[in-house]
Amino acid sequence: MIDWEYAADGDIALDIAALFRGNGWSAPQQQAFLQHYCLNEQGYPDIDRLSRQIQRWVPWVDYLMLMWFEVRWQQTGDSEFLQWAAPLRQRFNLSF
Repeated sequence: MIDWEYAADGDIALDIAALFRGNGWSAPQQQAFLQHYCLNEQGYPDIDRLSRQIQRWVPWVDYLMLMWFEVRWQQTGDSEFLQWAAPLRQRFNLSF
């Protein structure tokens, strides 16, 4: 997987966590992706380990998304960014 916005050799679990959270994938969609990603000949060798590592990154990805929405709201004044941020603010117990 190549992340063109933050191109770097990093933890693949971070990229996958961002893919899942940024696209709002359901648990079955995530599982289907991981099974395909891990269970093919060239895939990641340990689906359980990768799943755990992805879950470790989820709070960080959610925080990055929240900060991005907040910055974009500050820059544009577009209230849609506040709407997208609202569930993340609740997740982190932040009031507005």
